[in-house]
Amino acid sequence: MYTAVATEPYLRRDDHPALLCALGFVPETPLVDPAVMAATLQDVLDDWEWNSAWGWDFPVMAMTATRVGRPDLAVDTLLMQTPKNHYLPTGHTPQIGSLLPVYLPSNGALLTAVSLMAAGWDGADGECPGFPAEGWTVRHEGFVPWP
Repeated sequence: MYTAVATEPYLRRDDHPALLCALGFVPETPLVDPAVMAATLQDVLDDWEWNSAWGWDFPVMAMTATRVGRPDLAVDTLLMQTPKNHYLPTGHTPQIGSLLPVYLPSNGALLTAVSLMAAGWDGADGECPGFPAEGWTVRHEGFVPWP
């Protein structure tokens, strides 16, 4: 698995799982092994302190899941039931109750994740790589593959 930093404690599980951005938000490079990143994603999903995560963390996990070929996990992370992954009717995702009632990074991350999941990226296998092939019908118009 990948760690967040090269020195102890290597990975804090009470912060952003930002290490997943290396193959999720950022396109694939030879520096990141997709199999190792898939194991890292599964480890994060199995053992993270979700109360510490922020709204943009869930779309980041969805992008990583999409790029490692786990559309089931991509959808699950977007729908994860945690306080900071809750969208109000206004579209906002409060992060610290009334102290931070409007948190726009989660909105931008959600739009980015869904576009990657629907349109894919240059070299992606198949249509709508971020959605399971069975049980889903996804249409997208005007999206172009992401780099």
